[in-house]
This record gives sequence, structure tokens and C-alpha cells, in this order.
Amino acid sequence: MAKHKALTALEVAYVMGLTPSAKTADGKDIKYGRKALIGQYVKPYTRECPLPEGERVSKGAQARHARRYGTEGTLDLSGVINAKR
Repeated sequence: MAKHKALTALEVAYVMGLTPSAKTADGKDIKYGRKALIGQYVKPYTRECPLPEGERVSKGAQARHARRYGTEGTLDLSGVINAKR
């Protein structure tokens, strides 16, 4: 079985359809090396987990639901990229 060269984080991110968020002043990608760093490749997401319909929901229950099942956040993909290298 032949060994293959390990891919860089930038190559794996390109295959996954991602682009790194950090750029230089003239618009070029910053090269961090072979592994992706934490926070280098992030993706915003919106999650929907609706409350039960047809029944009354108190303000406290709505606040607890918003804390537990927040609707916005960022997903860090550095672990996935490093695993696929």
C-alpha cells in the first residue's frame, strides 16, 4: 500500500467549500501551516427549535428555552478539518 502526502488545512477546507476568515491587508489568505487552528475556520449557523404550539408559554419558559436552545452561534470546524487531513 502506498503512502500519500498529508493534505494541508487550506486544501481540506477548500475541498469542504470553506474559506478561512483571516486575510492580510492586501486581501491574501494567511497561511497558518499544516493544521487548522481553533477559530481559523468558523461557520455561522441558525438553529430552530420551536416551542410547542397551541398552548400558553410563560415568559420564563420562553427565556429558559432561548438559553438552552439558542438560535444563533458559530461552529468551529478546525477539529473536522484536522481529522480529514
